[in-house]
Amino acid sequence: MRILMIYPGHGVSTIDVAKGYEAALRELGHEVFAYNYHNSLLFHRIALDAWKNENPAFEFSKADWLRLSSDMAIIEAVRFVPQVVIVVCGFVLDRQTYQLFNNLRLPMVMILTESPYLDDEQATLMQWANARLTFTNEQRSVPYLSDFGPTCYLPHSYDPARHKPMRVNGEHQSDVFFCGTMYEERSAIFDAVNWSGIDARIVGPVIDDREVKGGMVSEELIKHYNGTKIALNMHRTSMGVFDNRIKHIEDGAAWSLGPRAFEVAGCGVFQLCDDSRGELQEVFGATVPTFRNSLELELLVRGYLADDAARQEVAALQHERVAPCTFLNRAQEILLPAIEEVL
Repeated sequence: MRILMIYPGHGVSTIDVAKGYEAALRELGHEVFAYNYHNSLLFHRIALDAWKNENPAFEFSKADWLRLSSDMAIIEAVRFVPQVVIVVCGFVLDRQTYQLFNNLRLPMVMILTESPYLDDEQATLMQWANARLTFTNEQRSVPYLSDFGPTCYLPHSYDPARHKPMRVNGEHQSDVFFCGTMYEERSAIFDAVNWSGIDARIVGPVIDDREVKGGMVSEELIKHYNGTKIALNMHRTSMGVFDNRIKHIEDGAAWSLGPRAFEVAGCGVFQLCDDSRGELQEVFGATVPTFRNSLELELLVRGYLADDAARQEVAALQHERVAPCTFLNRAQEILLPAIEEVL
């Protein structure tokens, strides 16, 4: 199958979904052309800024920038003539580009990455794209999104070629590590822990001017996972900032695990996780200790830091349980059969 894959436009996080499925589809023998939208955005921003420096009267908007960056995807589609276009995430892609793909009569498939937090916005994307098929990362979002087009659940995954045990130097070593946006529910728990005597590195993007800014590229993140004794995983409830306040998902809206759970376990690293996602038990059984508040988290951290043998034994069990959850297996078992059925 000839597949054009449109990258999400982000340099961190969701780009790993595109990389993972691109590699998996190639390994399965498909011809994949990856349009790295992130690179296109960077190039056109630099070019527009340079042109404005030479021509001070020149003005351009964010919409102009996105349109120029997105238009290149159409050119690549005309060159490549794919049988299907797979759009990962899709939020940054210019709306007109979706229409142009429809004008070319190219069947579009979407891999949504922001459920359940942005399901209303993702439903709009599905309509713009006239998507032949949509995959979502949250099982409980399937019924709602199915009102806007055929929708399947595609769990998060990891890439064993990248998310794997490795030796790292002291720069990446710690007792406890977490990387994620500091939404208020995370800060409330992490800030209340007494970290004295513990080398805890709690880092990640910040919410600035109502946008999430910053992040850590996958290659660096993997080194930090491999260098820590305990990797923390805490799912968020914050949907984002609306009318200058943070809105949260409803209780029970989320069942599925985020990518961090799979990536940490793929690295063979011991993981502690909040108990908010029912899928944790389905994937890992009882191998991942869970916490509900800062006191439980601190007790678990101090207990497992004091017992290297127990920590390493549980980490091995987590690594074993996550083994089937690769991009390759998801592509074989879920993604490709569903796509072939609708083409």
